[in-house]
Amino acid sequence: VAAGAYVRGAGISIWSSSSLALTASIVADCVSIADEYGYAGGILAWTSCDLELANSAIINCAVNGSSAFGGGAFCIDFCNVNLYDSTVKGCVASGVTITLGGGVGVRLESNLTSTDSTITDCVVDGLTDTFAGGVYGFNSVSLMLTNSVV
Repeated sequence: VAAGAYVRGAGISIWSSSSLALTASIVADCVSIADEYGYAGGILAWTSCDLELANSAIINCAVNGSSAFGGGAFCIDFCNVNLYDSTVKGCVASGVTITLGGGVGVRLESNLTSTDSTITDCVVDGLTDTFAGGVYGFNSVSLMLTNSVV
């Protein structure tokens, strides 16, 4: 559990031109609890990052806050996310104002590519401005899903 005014990635956070590749790995039961903005219960990639999951899973992660972004994973500002034969399951974004991407959220010129993957049983629970239980994309993003389930 990570808690505070602004919480960014309870499980794993990568920043500023970094990369992370997970193979046969599991990120599970991570929770971000924020007084203000909560980003990513499981994995956060922020500004020009590359995130790749191969035969991996993000399971039962959550983000809670006044505004909450990406229960499983959230990627913002020129990031690339690749899911290969991976699972995002049982993740939740819960907020009061803006709440988006229960499973995976991508924003601001970021790309999500999903091949042979599943994003299931993910939930957005918000009072106002609530978007996308599975996958959320906003502001010049590219979403490519091949043989995947959302």
